[in-house]
Amino acid sequence: MYHTIVQRIARRAFEAVNQHDYAALIGLCRPDVTHRFGGHHALGGVRHDSVALRAWFERLGRVMPTLNITVTDLWVKGGPWNTIIVMRWTATGRPLDGESYANHGVHVINMR
Repeated sequence: MYHTIVQRIARRAFEAVNQHDYAALIGLCRPDVTHRFGGHHALGGVRHDSVALRAWFERLGRVMPTLNITVTDLWVKGGPWNTIIVMRWTATGRPLDGESYANHGVHVINMR
């Protein structure tokens, strides 16, 4: 039952990103959240708190205004004291430069 609830919360969090409702996602995070996004570009780097994460999502919304993320696979392991969530996703959109964008990736989330 616990894993089903966590899966539902994780899917809703990604849907919140699609809707640009970053406050809903940030509300799920601890103040000292750590977020890493690979690459040497406008979105790459590491954030160490929820304030910086909110700013990153706001930038994501400006850079990729039509971003749509679809969760393709979702696994949850562990109990409430140390839960690992693995989400495989595809993303499409059109960034500000007008070129069509398609990507796929994996998020690994450690929830405590």
